[in-house]
Amino acid sequence: MPRRLPMGDGGATRVRVETDMTVSPSWLAALRIYPLAIAGTDAIWEAAHLPLYTLWQTGTVGEKLFAVAHCTVGDVLIALASLILALTLVGHRDWPARRFAAVVALTLVFGFGYTVFSEWLNIVVRRSWAYSSLMPVVSGFGFSIGVSPLLQWIIVPILAFSMVRYAGSRQAGLPQSHPDKNGTHKNGVVGCGPTR
Repeated sequence: MPRRLPMGDGGATRVRVETDMTVSPSWLAALRIYPLAIAGTDAIWEAAHLPLYTLWQTGTVGEKLFAVAHCTVGDVLIALASLILALTLVGHRDWPARRFAAVVALTLVFGFGYTVFSEWLNIVVRRSWAYSSLMPVVSGFGFSIGVSPLLQWIIVPILAFSMVRYAGSRQAGLPQSHPDKNGTHKNGVVGCGPTR
């Protein structure tokens, strides 16, 4: 709620309006943890699923290392863009304490949607990369998409958001249990509960 405070310049009629623009300190922690968690888990995933692409058989060691690094950096940027868009649309100034689930869900939708588009663009249109015979695929809309990149954009962000939530609850001194349906922990503190 804005407060009107006198300017202190001898009774002038001007008034300074002060607003409460404070943001939960866990925002900063979350925005530090999330991309680092994405980068770490994504680099492992990229290296692990490389045999599912033809590059594994045809590329040099340098090309494979470049592909893992390039894809990891790209995925971090996609993850951050998805998170920022989700925060803009459904976030709360006290996120991740409030509207955590809504932001997570929308971030997953954006990341997953971009992955479908990117795989289509790079497999079908540009032919920038190709799947090996080891890649399980699902077909739809006239093309096949690899299961591994789809799972990657569900599992990796969920792991990263779990790290954000864990760090946020540790920072707030909350118990490491899930809140009840009202978002309240056993000690009565409102935590990362349902959207409000």
